[in-house]
Amino acid sequence: MKKNPQFFKIILPSNINEKKLGLPPLFARSFSDECSIVDVARLSVGDGHIWKVSLEKVEANKIFLHGSVWNDFVQHYSINVGQFLVFKYKGRSNFQISIFDTTACEIDYPMKTRSKVVKIKRGVKMIMNSLRKNKPSKVEIIDLVNNTSISKKKPGRGTKNGLTMFTRSKEAEITVSQNFMEAYQKIMHKGFDLPEWFKPTHPTYLMLMTNNGLRRRYGFVIALFERKYIGRDLEHMTIKNVDGTREWSMKVVWRASGGLVLSTRWINFMRDSDLKEGDVCAFELVEKDVFKVSVFPASA
Repeated sequence: MKKNPQFFKIILPSNINEKKLGLPPLFARSFSDECSIVDVARLSVGDGHIWKVSLEKVEANKIFLHGSVWNDFVQHYSINVGQFLVFKYKGRSNFQISIFDTTACEIDYPMKTRSKVVKIKRGVKMIMNSLRKNKPSKVEIIDLVNNTSISKKKPGRGTKNGLTMFTRSKEAEITVSQNFMEAYQKIMHKGFDLPEWFKPTHPTYLMLMTNNGLRRRYGFVIALFERKYIGRDLEHMTIKNVDGTREWSMKVVWRASGGLVLSTRWINFMRDSDLKEGDVCAFELVEKDVFKVSVFPASA
């Protein structure tokens, strides 16, 4: 076997149920001595994260990835049956991993950025000047009444995995993921701003529809929003359209690393709402287990 071999593993039901993944016997046999020097494998992923996962060597040709960190890894990337992982061995129990979903396309990795929470007072709006990987974003505060710039500042430290904006409504808070602005700019070739008519009165989460996201069978709500407003005692949530004529009941799957996955009828919701790349969905949490969704079409 060559020095830096590559192999792939298809995720089977047993991998999810038993919470471990066996490496190919030929690889295990050829590199068992090298892998047994340490009891931890370092898994480097496309988003910049490095996961230190426990190695279990049962026999010369049986090596497993397992343990709490492996389970966190699976939960973090929503790895499920039918997906597959491509491993490139870098030596001394170091692996470069690429993750592919059931469409055989590599997933969109969450950006690894410093956490930020930005609070914007009533009467101003937020314009993102830049949001680049591993760099803090700049926020320009503009007076809506006089339309003049009143300050520029970098956001300070805050809660992980999200960026919080306050709308023109005093009560409501809008949360977006770290890569929302950059992804919107990449798709639409312009910045994003809230429509003037949209004035929620409850906490709201913005979700951008990407090509990869439209192929998935679930929707993801980031940890920042989930921890602050929802909690971990729900098994189901309901999504209602803005006029209350349609609703979809979703199963809630909790991720160990934070955040939740909406599944079961998510694909029905996307199809019934005729969602397309570049559309933005605003999920307003009108009750603890009910989202009211407003859609801002990319074509608007």
